[in-house]
Amino acid sequence: MIKAETNKDFNLQDYQDKKIVFFDGVCNFCNKTVDLIWRNNSSRDIFYSSLQSNFASVFLLHLNVSNSDLDTLYYYDRGTLYNRSRAIGKILLNFDRGFFRISGKFLLWLPHQLADLFYNFFARNRYKITGKQASCRIPSAKEKAFFME
Repeated sequence: MIKAETNKDFNLQDYQDKKIVFFDGVCNFCNKTVDLIWRNNSSRDIFYSSLQSNFASVFLLHLNVSNSDLDTLYYYDRGTLYNRSRAIGKILLNFDRGFFRISGKFLLWLPHQLADLFYNFFARNRYKITGKQASCRIPSAKEKAFFME
């Protein structure tokens, strides 16, 4: 795991070449989404951080985003931060299979206001639909190097 830095030691420039998914670490659906990304990104160029982590707090604060909104998936791609449906679309472009990449392009083609309507509805109800865990996800031994703590 990559350890979090304190706010005063943090330098956003150190992460300019990274791709990072920020997700709700206790949400069952969000954790299954991380599993899906992991299985379909053989280039292993995507890192992960739960929104509940110190790393996410410090990182997002440097981008003027409060991580208190656990309903939002964020995707940082080499200097640009995406959220909600745009984050999903951009993440899908990194998948190995063409179906996912085409789905990502379609999602990015849709007006984000429309796509975010569906995203926001699901996000507000995700615990009712898929449940949640008592604590944040613990990465497997293979995944550990790709999780920001």
